[in-house]
Amino acid sequence: MKSFASSFWCIALIFGVLCTPLIFSRNHTPYSADEDSFHLPAVRQIYAHWPRLDIDQDSLSAISPGYHYMLATASLVTGTGRTPLRLITWILSLILLWLLWRLFPAPERPLATAAILPLACSNFYVKSASWIVTDNPALLGMGALLTVIFFKDDRRSTWLAGLLAAATTFIRQMYVWTIFPIALRVFRPLAQKDSPRLSLIDLAAVLPACAVLLMLVCHWHGLVPPAWKTVSYAHGTGAASILCYMLAVFFLLGVSYHLAVKDAGRPFSTDVRVALVGALFGLFLAIITRSDYNEAAGRWGGYLWNATRHLPIFSGRSLVFLVLTPLGGALFAVMATRLIRRTNLSMSGLWLGAFAAWAASLLPNGQVFQRYFEPTIIIFLIFWISFMLRAGAVIRPSRLIPLVVIQLLLTLATAHRYSYFT
Repeated sequence: MKSFASSFWCIALIFGVLCTPLIFSRNHTPYSADEDSFHLPAVRQIYAHWPRLDIDQDSLSAISPGYHYMLATASLVTGTGRTPLRLITWILSLILLWLLWRLFPAPERPLATAAILPLACSNFYVKSASWIVTDNPALLGMGALLTVIFFKDDRRSTWLAGLLAAATTFIRQMYVWTIFPIALRVFRPLAQKDSPRLSLIDLAAVLPACAVLLMLVCHWHGLVPPAWKTVSYAHGTGAASILCYMLAVFFLLGVSYHLAVKDAGRPFSTDVRVALVGALFGLFLAIITRSDYNEAAGRWGGYLWNATRHLPIFSGRSLVFLVLTPLGGALFAVMATRLIRRTNLSMSGLWLGAFAAWAASLLPNGQVFQRYFEPTIIIFLIFWISFMLRAGAVIRPSRLIPLVVIQLLLTLATAHRYSYFT
C-alpha cells in the first residue's frame, strides 16, 4: 500500500476518479458552454475542410486554433464525437502530471506524489481535463518546455524548447512568453566563460514561436480575433488587479510548499527584510486598484471573487485582497530568496525569469479568472520544490497533505456538485 501511494498510479487513479464522471456528464456548465459554443464547433469546422486551416474563419474563440486543428486531425481516426475528444484532452492532462512526477528521483517518489496531487485535485485542472478546452494542452507544452530549459544544458535542448514554444503558442497565443526563459537559457552559459556551450546564434530558437504569433497578429490585426477584442480587454481592469489576484492565489497555494521545506540555519533577519519588502509591494497593489466583484470589469470567476461578495469592501478595495495580496508578496519574496540561497543566481534566475514572463503575459487580459492562475502557479511551485530537493534541502511531504485535502474538497464541492450531481 505504501509503495502504491508513492507511485504514479496513485496520482493517475485519483485524477481518473475525479475526471471520469465529468467526462461522461452531459449537464450544462460554464466549461461545457465553452465546449459547445466555441471549441467543439471549431474542431468540426476544421475537420470538414481538413487539412486546410483558415486562421480567420476557424478562430471561433479568443484562442489560437492550434489545439482545434490537432483534435480535427485526431478526428480522422476517432470521429468528431464529444467523448473521444474529451478523452484525448484528459490523456494530455495526465501526461503533464507524469512529466512533473518524473522530476523527482525514485527515493523521493512520496514527495513527488504529495507535490503533484494539489494540481491533480485542482478544480480548475480537473475541469480543463474533462471538457474540450485548451488550458491543459497548453500547460503540457509549458511544462515540457520548462523541464527542458531548467534541466537540460545543450544546443539540442534549446532548439527543442523553441519548437515546444511555437507549438504551445499555436495552442494559446499568450504562451509566447515562453521565449523569454529560452533567451535566458542562451545568455546564461555565455556569462559563464569557463563553459560557453551556446552562442548568440542559438537565440534563433525563439523565432518559430515569434513567427506563429506574427502570423496570428497579421490575420487578426491584434492579439485576439476581432470579435473578441472588447471581451478580452474589459474596461475597468488593470495590471494591478491581475497582480493582486495572482499574489493572493500564490499565498494560498505556496504556503504549504514553503512550509514543507526545512531550511536549517537560514538567516532569519534576511527573510524578515525581504518579506517586508514583498508585503509592502502587495499592499501597494491592493490599495491602488479596485478589487470588488464586478463582472463587467472582468473581476469574477474564482473563489476569491466570490468571497469578496460576502466580506467588507473599503472604497472598492476588498478585505480579501488587502490581507492576502501582501501575504502573497511576502511569501513570494521569501521563497525566491530561499531558492537563490539554496541553488545559485543562474538557476534561480531561470525560475524567476520564467515566472515574471508568465505574469507579464497576463497583464493585457481584461478577464481575471482564477483558472488562469491556479494550475500555472502550482506547476511553478512543483519546479521550485524540485530545485530545493536537488539542492539538498530536507523536505517533509506530510506538510503538503492539508493542501491536497482542501483541493479535493473544493473540487467535489464545485466541479462535481454543479456538473454531475445537480
